[in-house]
Amino acid sequence: FTPNNDGRNDYFLPYGNAMDVSQYSLQIFNRWGEMVFSTTDPNTGWNGSLNAGAYYVEDEVYVYHMTVKSVHDLEEKEFSGHIMVFR
Repeated sequence: FTPNNDGRNDYFLPYGNAMDVSQYSLQIFNRWGEMVFSTTDPNTGWNGSLNAGAYYVEDEVYVYHMTVKSVHDLEEKEFSGHIMVFR
């Protein structure tokens, strides 16, 4: 994703429908395992800032971990993967 305030791909935000908002979490980590972003609000995406501050992360690969539950399921599901930040 390209968080450079051009109005395109400025946020990393998983999309879906029928999410149980009380059972959602998203964390993003750098290559050293340090958390750079965390939210429990499915409408809050990551804009590439470091812990929602004034500083932005370097262009590199980050790891995301998401826990989400559908209103149609009984159990939460976990997803993880990589995000590449380009400016």
